[in-house]
Parts: sequence; C-alpha cells; structure tokens
Amino acid sequence: MRGEKANFEEFLWCYSRQGFTGRREAHFSSQRGQSNCTSSSSLVGLKTDFLMVQHQLRGSLEILDDCTFRVTKFDMLAGTDVYWWGSLGEDFENMTNGFPVSNTKLNQTYRNDTLEVTLQKNYTWEEFKVLSVWDKPTGSDFGHVLLEYYIPETVEYGPPPESGFDGEPPEPAPAPGPASAWAPSANAPSYADEPALAPPEVVLSGQKQPTMFDNCISLTSTFRLRWTLNTVAGTIDVGLEAALSKSQYMAFAWAQTGLKKGFMLGADAVVAGMDEKGLPFAEDYYLGDYAECSWDTNSPSGVCPDSIFAGGYNMGANNTKLVYGQEVDGITLIRYQRTLQGVDATFDVTINTTSSMQVIWAMGMMKPPDLIKHNRTPQNHGPSYGYRKLNVGESVDECLGPMVANTPQTDVVVADRGTTIVVGSDVAVHYPNPPFPKKVLYINQKESPLLRVERGVPVDFSIQAGHDIAFYITSDPLGGATNASEIIYAGGPEVHGVPVIPYPLTWLPNRSTPDLVYYQDYFTQKRGWKMEVVDGGLSDMYNSSAPLADNRVTLFWTVNSNRIYLAVRGEVKSGYLAIAFGSGMVNSFSYVGWVDDQGVGHIEAYWMDGKSASSIHPTGEELSDKKCETRNDELTDGNMHTDFSSRSTLISFLLGAAKVEQLQPVLAVHGFMMFIAWGLLLPGGVLGARYLKHLDSNGWFEIHMYSQLSALVVMLLGLLFAVAELHGFNTRTAHMKVGLASIILACWQAINGYLRPSKSVPGEPERTQRTVWQYVHMYTGRSALLLGFISLVTGISQLAERDGVGTMKPLQWALFAWFFAVAAIVGYVEFQGFCSKRHQDTVVFDRILGSEEDVQDLSPHNGSSFFSRDSKDSHPSPARGMEIQLEALH
Repeated sequence: MRGEKANFEEFLWCYSRQGFTGRREAHFSSQRGQSNCTSSSSLVGLKTDFLMVQHQLRGSLEILDDCTFRVTKFDMLAGTDVYWWGSLGEDFENMTNGFPVSNTKLNQTYRNDTLEVTLQKNYTWEEFKVLSVWDKPTGSDFGHVLLEYYIPETVEYGPPPESGFDGEPPEPAPAPGPASAWAPSANAPSYADEPALAPPEVVLSGQKQPTMFDNCISLTSTFRLRWTLNTVAGTIDVGLEAALSKSQYMAFAWAQTGLKKGFMLGADAVVAGMDEKGLPFAEDYYLGDYAECSWDTNSPSGVCPDSIFAGGYNMGANNTKLVYGQEVDGITLIRYQRTLQGVDATFDVTINTTSSMQVIWAMGMMKPPDLIKHNRTPQNHGPSYGYRKLNVGESVDECLGPMVANTPQTDVVVADRGTTIVVGSDVAVHYPNPPFPKKVLYINQKESPLLRVERGVPVDFSIQAGHDIAFYITSDPLGGATNASEIIYAGGPEVHGVPVIPYPLTWLPNRSTPDLVYYQDYFTQKRGWKMEVVDGGLSDMYNSSAPLADNRVTLFWTVNSNRIYLAVRGEVKSGYLAIAFGSGMVNSFSYVGWVDDQGVGHIEAYWMDGKSASSIHPTGEELSDKKCETRNDELTDGNMHTDFSSRSTLISFLLGAAKVEQLQPVLAVHGFMMFIAWGLLLPGGVLGARYLKHLDSNGWFEIHMYSQLSALVVMLLGLLFAVAELHGFNTRTAHMKVGLASIILACWQAINGYLRPSKSVPGEPERTQRTVWQYVHMYTGRSALLLGFISLVTGISQLAERDGVGTMKPLQWALFAWFFAVAAIVGYVEFQGFCSKRHQDTVVFDRILGSEEDVQDLSPHNGSSFFSRDSKDSHPSPARGMEIQLEALH
C-alpha cells in the first residue's frame, strides 16, 4: 500500500483541484541541518524538480529548514566554476545579476548524488525566488528551480486509490503565494465514522519537470528507458533517452504476451525522436513484418503506423500522447504517455503492472514524411536493437549519472579573404549559452555562430545590428564592457549601424591574437559568441593534412566532436576534383567537387560500384558548409590535366596521420623467401631426383632430400613473416587460399617421403605399397609445384592491387620469364633423352657377344646409364638383360 499511497499523492498534485487539508510537518525529517536553524519560512518543506537547461542537470530539491536544503538524484556534467546561485527571477537580467547563496562549489560530475547544502549566513529563502546551478565564467545556467508552491485549489477526499480515476484531469495552477494552511472543501465527506478511510497525507510540491521519472534502466550505454507509473489514472509516462544523430529514431515496444521467440512480430511500438525541423514526435507503430512499411492502405505490411493498419491514415488510431521533447548536449529525450489498458485489441498491448513483460528497443535511421507518405519511415535498425524482461511495477534506478554524448557544434562561419561578414541582430531562438537576452547578434543571418578567422587575413565587417548594439571583439566571454581586465581587440561603443547605413569595420588578427576571442555587444552581455582564430591558409585552418596522387592533391581535415571537416586542394587545373574512401575505387564512397559554367561550385557524394559512368550513384548525403572554387588561371583545354593516384593512402582521421600504401619490407621478405622456396629449391630438388641418378652412391637422393627440406623451412619462415605483418591469419583472398594449400601439400610430401616403403627383395615382384607410394609421391609433388607457382603469381597480383599495377609489372614479367626459362631447359633435356633412347633401341643386343662379364666390361658406367633411376636401395637383377651399343673394330 505504500507504493499506492505515493501514486495517490502524485495524482493529487497532477490533477486534483477540489480542496484538501493536511500538515506539512508530517513529511519532514526530524533532523533539519544545523541545530541552530529555525523552520519559520513558509517555503520549508517545499519539494520541487530542477529544470534541465544544460549539462544534463537533473535533481529534486527539498527545503529542510531556514538555512538548509537537500538535493536528491542529482546528475550534472562538470563545469568550470559552478555555484548555487540565487536570483529574483528566471529572466536574463535577473539571473545575470544574481549572487552565490552557498560557498559550496560544484566543479565535478555528479551521478545520482544526494547533497545537503547550507545557505550562506544572513541569506533567507525570501531573498531570492530562483535557485540555479550557475557557471560564473561563462554566465551559464545549467538548471534551476522556482521557489514557489503549485497548490491545488480544492481537493475532495474521494474514493481510495483502488477505485481508479474517471475523467480528464484538469491542469494544475500555481498559487498566488505560499500559505501555511488550507481548508477542506465544504463537499468533503466526513470520515468520523470510517476511520479506515482517513484522509491521505499530502506532500506540498513545487513544479514537476518532464525530465524527472520514478524509474530508469540502461538499455545500452547510449539508450535509456525511464518511466513513471500512475495506476490511479491508469497511465504510464515513458521517457526514451538516447544519443541520437540527425535523422535517427529510437523505438520502444511491448511484445505480445505468451511468445517464446519472434518478439518483434505483432509488437506495440512507439517510434520517437526529433524531426527535420527540430520538433519532437512520438507515434504509435505496429510491427506487422520484418520490413519497411508498404504504405498500402488496402493491404498494409511491414512496420507501419497504427493509423495505416486501421484503414489508411486514421489518426485516431495513434494512442500515444506526446508530453515533452528536447535535445540538450547531444542527448534526445522524448516523454510520452499511454494508457495501461490497450485501446485497440489488434494493435495495442495491455501493460501488466504486476509481472514481467517482454519489451523490445531499437535505434536506426528515419526517412522523413513526404507528399505520398504522411508518416515517418523507420529504416532497418541493424545491430542497434535488443530484448529484455521488464516489470513496470517494480522500483528500478540503474541510471547512475548523466548520459554523455558528443556536444553538437553550433553553426560555423568562416571569414574568407575578400568576403564581408554581415553583423545583424534578431530574436534569440537557439542561443548556445542560456540564459540570453531577447535579441542577440546574427552573423551572415546565422544566430550567434562560431566565427573562424585567419591570422594575417583582414576581416571586413559590415555592422547592421542597430544603433542600440555596439559591436566589439573582446577577451571577455560575456561582453558588455563590464570587465575591467578585458582586452578589446577591435570595435567599441561607436561601432553601430543599420542596414541602410552600415558601419564598416576591418580587423587584422596577428601573431599575438589568442586562439579564442569573442564578438559581443558593448552595452549588453551575452549577445555574441565565440571567435576562433587560426593561422592563415588551409594547412592552418585544419588540424591534419596528407598529400595524395603523388603530391598533386592535398587532403585537409579536422575531426571535431561528431563532425568531420574536409578540404581538398588540387595543384593542377582539372574539370573536377574527387577523393574516395574505401579499399579500392570499386565499392567506395567518393566526394566530387566542380565549378559549373556559371561559376557556381558544387560538392556531392557518390557511391561507386564499378569503373563505368553508370556505376556512379548519388548518395544524397547531407554535407554542410560546402565551398568549391578555382583560383588563378581559367580552365582551358590546354591547361586541363587528367590525373589520378597510382596508389591508395591509409588515413587515420582521429590520429591525424596518413601513410601511403606501399610494399612493406616484411612483405617483400615474405615474397622473396617464397620465391627461393618455390622458384629455386623445390624445382631444383625435383630436377635432381630425375636427372642426377647417374651419380655414384646416392648423391641424387641427398640433393633431392636436402633441397626439399630447406625449401620447407624457408616457406614456413616466409609464412610467419606474412602473418606477423598482417596481424592475423585468414583466407579471404585467392592468394592466401592457394598458398595455404601449396604449403600443406609440401608438408605432406616431407612426411610422405619419410614414410616411404622399402623396395622388394631382388627376384620378387614390386610390392603394391611401394608402387602406390611412388605414384602418390610423384603426383603430389607435381601438384604442390603447380599450386606454388600459382601462389607466386597471385601474390604479385595482390601486391599490384595494393601498391599500384605499374610498380608490380616488372616483378610479374620477371617471374614469367623465370618460369619459361626453367620450362625450356627441362623440355630440352627431356627431348635429348628421348632421342638418345630411340637411337639405343636400334642396336640392342642381349648376350650376343662374349660372356656376360665381357659385356659388362664394355660398359663405361658398369651397367648404369645416364637415365637410370636406381636408388640406394635398388638390387641388381641377374635375369635382367643388358643393353649396350657396339662399334665395329677396324
């Protein structure tokens, strides 16, 4: 019942307006901070939430006594010099004229912390109306609370929470001022005879903030789910919080009950985010299939809005109520409300508050609506999704600390040489540093952007902001000429103008100008913003650079938070200038810049899946701050060059490093060792076994064995060099597959040679095992040699793709020349042997002249011919005939 009581008290604050009575003291702790503090202020007991402004600040405030307050669930990203700050109002003038109310500093990151803070002496709660978290150097409000009650007018003690709630709750209204007691409604029923239905205790609250929830879980490091359950009203408020990039969505869904797998199908989902105009959205979707919505109102399929499944753009089918949305510090928060009971039996899932249910989440890209599709189309989420069990009735708080994301950059305006910077003023809408005055400075029609200037390059300003705004450049981030120690670099109280009569101002940044200064109004603080001063030229405007195309093209880049700024400069004239990112030209993303016949520059992104013109496809990628220009000579047929890089360049954008891909020394050693093994030693051993058996003893066998074993050692060492250089062992390319197969066969040959069967005893037929072994050994060796040669060829081809075809062609021709030379020598020897054998066959005698001994004595090699293949384990056969060639004696 304790949880139900808390829900009922919140319901009273949110919706009731009928009247009640109660005692604030019933909800206070008996300890009130310092023992000498009184509790006379009418604000004692106030509980309210902080409004998030910057730095992901969250928390709830409770005033304990006249000099102490407690902050719970406090989240905040660190600032520079941060204080508890008091002011008479939350407007710009009052907050900038505020004052520290405590000596406590907040110069750190807070993660779900509880703080108990004491006011400075002589300060009371009645002396300020706003308590904020304030960064003094930048005049930034991270978040604040209003020190006033939101008091319901009247509350009737109606039925207990179990009876539920009927009707639309009215909006709460702020009370004209704090009070110490409230009277019950005249219509309130008496509980004298029903003590079990005594009036519930009521907590007097300040303003609730939509960024605060009762529960929170982390789905991923960049996606959180928050919720507040209201069983009395039969609703649940859900907050989806994620670090989203532009055009991304986040989705959360309840799976159908009773499913063991395939939870997405039939799920009741909400797709939420910020649209292309920066406005929040939360829409009810039904997951009919694992595909994009077909948008066929007659037979819809895929992930479509409920309105499509309900009969075609039936907006009454959207049962999700958008409550609030924001994007602060790169974190998007969408709060929406839905009923616990499903409204539509087909497309909605009823939420069980007492047991766990299967829920699904996802993030992905979103197509905006168009003339045909009135709703947004979620794209495939890829790996950014997941499942988990969730019981919304349990109290859970897994979210410790603020979520950190890349801070979105403000607009950037670059002051190029010869261009004029127009300084105007307009209403503040998205000023980057709240709080701010009603009117701020605009640079080239952009609201307070970051202005980038170059040292040594004069900057021409046209001041048109009005006569009530005086432009100046200062070292003070606040401006307003209120800092006695500030340095004024240009401008002053006289620099003001209007569009009809602008005030021209030229400023030349020099070597002594700091990297960061500010353009501001001389009379009012915080109307301008930052001015970044860089060294002149592209090489100084960007953090890193790398030469491409043999130093004929230079790439410049700067990585800043979630953006990358690129510039490309060509040293020769051309009709266009392009760079591509990928492992090769095919299947790469390219960026092409050109200037058309009217002198207008264009930069577009393309995807290339081939080398023909039809293989180049626009991607539609959004590129900002685009600029393309040609300088010096005009482009003509006589001075236009067509050039491209002979090799690719490896670039690490984050490290700011670049390296031209070339033949690494280790890979060169690998290739040389493989050539020694497969091009010299292995072929040499094979040739020795075939043509050197005429040598005395078993010399041919030793040559064969030692050359083969040496080749095996060399190729294994070469393999280790390649694996070490490439940081791994894989078979993704043809070279790796063929090379691995050839090495396996070579290793098997060594094992096979060691296990060879011996010859049969003289006089007996050849053993079958020996015959089989001979064929296996012979054909395995030939196969290994063939694969080894293919491996050498594919290896050079792979290096050609990696290092440029032109630099590898000499190696390719040299390898083929060596192969044909060896083949020619072998062919010549085989041909000579064939001819010699035919000649011997014409004069063969078998024991015709003299005795066998005489015939043997006539043989110059004692019975062995040049092409004999007897090995060391061969045995003489007396039954075998002897072939000799005789010449006539004259």
